[in-house]
Formats: sequence, C-alpha cells, structure tokens
Amino acid sequence: MAPGGRGGPGTRQRGAGGAGQRPAARTGARARKGGPGRGGGRRLRGTQRAPLHRGTDGAQGDRGAGPSGQHRGGRLSLRCASSHPRAWAALLLILSVTACGYHLRGSRQAVVALPPVHVGGDRSLALYPVLRQALQDAGATLVDAGQARLVVLLRGERSDRRVLSVGGNARVEEYELIYTATFEARDGAGRVLLPVQTLRKERGIRFRKEAVNAIDSEVRQVQDDLRAAAVREILQRLQGVAHAMKEPGP
Repeated sequence: MAPGGRGGPGTRQRGAGGAGQRPAARTGARARKGGPGRGGGRRLRGTQRAPLHRGTDGAQGDRGAGPSGQHRGGRLSLRCASSHPRAWAALLLILSVTACGYHLRGSRQAVVALPPVHVGGDRSLALYPVLRQALQDAGATLVDAGQARLVVLLRGERSDRRVLSVGGNARVEEYELIYTATFEARDGAGRVLLPVQTLRKERGIRFRKEAVNAIDSEVRQVQDDLRAAAVREILQRLQGVAHAMKEPGP
C-alpha cells in the first residue's frame, strides 16, 4: 500500500502537470492560429503586418522603393544624356552658319553704306593710299572735295621703336613697335564730324640672333600690319559718322 499510496499523489501531480501543460499548449496554438483568442490574435497580426504595411521591414522597403527610384533616376539620366547631343548640334549649326558669313540678328551691327568720300590732307603719307583702297573695298565712292558729303583729312602718321628687354652683353632681345595716325572728318560744308584724333597701335617683336639681317624686314611688316589696323579703326569711326548722318534730326 505504501508504494500505492506514494503512487497516488505522484499520479495526481503528473495529472495536474499534464492538465496545466495542455491548456497552455492550446492557448499557444490558438494564439498562433488566431482562433478563439481574438484579442491575442489581433495583436500578433498587427505586429506582423505593420512592417509590411508601413514599409519598415528592410526587404519590403528596398523592393518598394528600389524600382521606383531606379525608374525615375533612369528617366532623368536618359533625359540629361539626350540633351547633350542636341546642345552640340545647335552649337555646330551656329558655328557653321557664322563661318558662311551669316550672323544672328543683333550679334553684329549692320554695315552702313558710306556717302561719297573725299580723302584729303597730307597725301605724302603712306597711310593715304592704304586708306583710299580700304574705302573702295568697303564700297565707298571716292570723289573730289566739292562733290563729297564726307571729307577725311589725314594730319600725320608716325612709327616708333622702343626697347622692351635687354639680354647678355647688352644685346636687345625684344622691341616694341608703335604706330600712330592722326586724322579728322568733316561734312561737305566743312562742319566738323570727327575732331582731330590720334590712333595708337603697338606690337612687340623679339630679336633673333640667327636672323639679324631679317630684323628690318620684320619691322617693316609689323609696321604695315599696325597701319592696316589703324585703317580698320578709321573705317569703323567713319561708319558711325555715316550712321549719324542718316538719322533724322530732332
């Protein structure tokens, strides 16, 4: 009986233990299955769905944002890439049109036709024939003083040279050539259109020991270039005078 008595309580303890485990197991199963324990099931579903719905889960968030970001970024990169060829094409078109002699409106002032011109003053100057030829090339008609509406009077020109740098043995290494031209402009009645003014052009040249005999020739060439530059500026100023002469008075 002692073993049986001991066995009775032991059996009851095992039974109680089993009963306690079975409800706990059923409660856990209900919680996992979302069965009769609705409150617990809702809380579990809420905690599981929140990451999927709100995008807080790493995997879902990457999949949701990744394709969208890549799609928008892809369109932007294609749009930027496609704009470069168009910009280059437009630039090449402008350069080709300009090279052919055409210019966009407003990019350069239109050339005004000069009225009949007379060139007077000191005709012994080297500037005199150069200016006459340039006026003819510009389309101007050269006439006598009595028929001219625009009279250009040459007052003088001068070519100077000064030393810019000296090397070893006091040898000149670089010169600066200076050219000046003085002129004025009047209308046919003698009224001053451009007062007496002097244009100044400069350019430096280097002295080369291996070309000592060619230095004089180079100096003359540079002087001619400076004179031509002065003539171009004279023409520009005469263009301004001609434009003012065509504008109606107040």
